[in-house]
Amino acid sequence: MLEENKNLVRFDYEEILNKKNLDAIEQIFTGDTLFRAPNMPEARGYEGRRQLVLAIYKAFPDVCYTIQDLIAEGDKVVAHWSVTGTHEGEWLGVKPAGRTLSGSGISIFRITEGKIAEELVQFDALGQLQQLSPPPSPRRSKPNPKPKAKPKKKAKVAKSKPAPKAKKRTRR
Repeated sequence: MLEENKNLVRFDYEEILNKKNLDAIEQIFTGDTLFRAPNMPEARGYEGRRQLVLAIYKAFPDVCYTIQDLIAEGDKVVAHWSVTGTHEGEWLGVKPAGRTLSGSGISIFRITEGKIAEELVQFDALGQLQQLSPPPSPRRSKPNPKPKAKPKKKAKVAKSKPAPKAKKRTRR
């Protein structure tokens, strides 16, 4: 049973994501399947899954997923995966710029009655956005010059006036 569950997940990456076979979605997912990932809308059901995969294809036409590791226990399969693709369509709100994306993540799949019922994904969304976003433009303004040191004024020391000389008294 664990090997069959792993094979479902392999099929998702190889046949649906890499070979773009959208017709296979109904073969391996439940009708109420749920997809959740950071910074992405939830995808529910066959149509939600189809729209998610189409958005990936549109943003990265040459997308390629590679499974690094699969671990199965009970009704769960955990996939550690890597992905590469050229950014040619909007993704996560970022306009395309032709940059290459590479990253990795972990997906936890829940299998029910021989089909994928749920996928929870964790990936470095910030790292992806940094790869896709243009670098900040260099500052064009000149840096503030260092202020010239003002010469220190010597403190005026109040000099004591010499005591007035006493007038000599003459005796009369």
